[in-house]
Amino acid sequence: MYKVMIVDNEKNIQTGLKVGIQWEDLDCEITGLANDGSEALELIRKNPPDIVITDVRMEPMDGLTLCKEVETFHPEIKFILITGFQDFDVAVAAANQHNILKVLLKPTSVYRISEAVGEVISVISKDKRHRMLEEQSKSADAETIHLQQSIILSQILNTESMKASEAKKLVSRIGFTIKQYKIIFIRFLEMADEQPPSSEAVIRYIDQIFKPFNYTHLAIGDSYQYVLFISDPKSAAGFSESLLNCCKDFANIIDCCSEYSCYIGISKLFDNIAEIRTAYRQANETVHYTALHMDLPVLEYRNLPDISDINIDKCQGYLDQIIKSITALDLGQALQDFDQLYLAAMEIRLPSRNFKTFCILITNACFENMLHFQALTNLVIEEQSRCYRVIAEQSTTLTQAYHFCAEILKKYLKSPRPTSETSLVSQIEQYIANNYQSDLTLDTIAEAFYISPSYLSRLYKKEKGISPISHLRSVRMEQAIELARKTDLRAYEIGASVGINDPVYFSKLFKKALGMSISEYRQKMRSDLSDR
Repeated sequence: MYKVMIVDNEKNIQTGLKVGIQWEDLDCEITGLANDGSEALELIRKNPPDIVITDVRMEPMDGLTLCKEVETFHPEIKFILITGFQDFDVAVAAANQHNILKVLLKPTSVYRISEAVGEVISVISKDKRHRMLEEQSKSADAETIHLQQSIILSQILNTESMKASEAKKLVSRIGFTIKQYKIIFIRFLEMADEQPPSSEAVIRYIDQIFKPFNYTHLAIGDSYQYVLFISDPKSAAGFSESLLNCCKDFANIIDCCSEYSCYIGISKLFDNIAEIRTAYRQANETVHYTALHMDLPVLEYRNLPDISDINIDKCQGYLDQIIKSITALDLGQALQDFDQLYLAAMEIRLPSRNFKTFCILITNACFENMLHFQALTNLVIEEQSRCYRVIAEQSTTLTQAYHFCAEILKKYLKSPRPTSETSLVSQIEQYIANNYQSDLTLDTIAEAFYISPSYLSRLYKKEKGISPISHLRSVRMEQAIELARKTDLRAYEIGASVGINDPVYFSKLFKKALGMSISEYRQKMRSDLSDR
């Protein structure tokens, strides 16, 4: 409905207009009554109407002054003036300059005012349609520009022999005058039985986070990968730091607000458009490295470790010590040295493939030790092969390989016989099952396993398809349903029993899980029992 305000210093006229016109028939409602322009101005600031019907002669502020004042901060509000003969010419002249659509001469009638309101509504409706068409046109133009940018960016990246002059011409067509630029590569973790994240949602996050920059983006393949072309920073130093922070914000938002995780690689800063393919290669190499090191979701190419520069003598020394401890069946010393090896590898950012080689050598030493106690059997061979496959293929990060190899050490130094494997994720689930009544958070669970919260989240999402906190909520709700069924505990008591001390939050979770409150659930149970 259209909102109407009546401004007049005579109460009987206010009342007459309010009750004498069938406002609902005009799709209108009266949202304000004022005795003069000053009072009306205050009301308009709090609750702006669509139409103001006002007298001209009022004190201390007249109707014409009110029109001029309102136009400075709400130019879309339309006015109908009611004036005496002596002010009629002035009011008509003002109507040519301001949002005064009708001027009515006193004495007037309810019919003429209703007719004037109908004409003003028609104008407002046309204005709204016009604005809507303009917005649609702008949106269509923006989509066309982005499509052109994506096509040209793809053309540049996929043409190996493109000359710099040709690339500059193409880039200028999408509105970029290249001085300096970076390429950002965003890769989403593929999850089993899950579709890639919605491209609309990803683009919405990109537009929100990277708004301060001049950029265009391109989806690669199956929407698990996106390339951003960021150009023309005002300050190279400030630009790199600001861009790195935006990339970290983007990765955190994806982690917190979706079931997905992403990795981001950032190229060096370039000033020659002919090197755009080099920038793309740098970003791609960097994102590949971050995908193998889940503790580093965002990384710049300039900080990418150069394997040839890494001194692994220290790591080799720890490896020799571990193998000696395995031979001596000294589990405590072996684990201590292995922890030192892991910390050293993390410190120098040893590529995961190198660390996995160390883990395979440690695993081999464990099995050689085991053969001192039992004969080589098919079972031993199969178990050894399985361990190698887990390290080489399934452990995609240095930290994953560390945890799996630590389990091998504990298992085979305690007992020479192969036993069933307990994966890190299974241990996490068991820990949640045993401690769901406590005040568990992502941080406290991660701390219990000596891993970072981000690594825990990524590992669990990859193997289970949901976050560890989602699993914790499911466990708590299962237990809450059991307590609601078997006990007479109140809702807040059940919540506290399953580790949720906020009764309002617990009630929301319970209702979301079952579609009904605890009292409704118990009532349904009693009803079901009585029907039997």
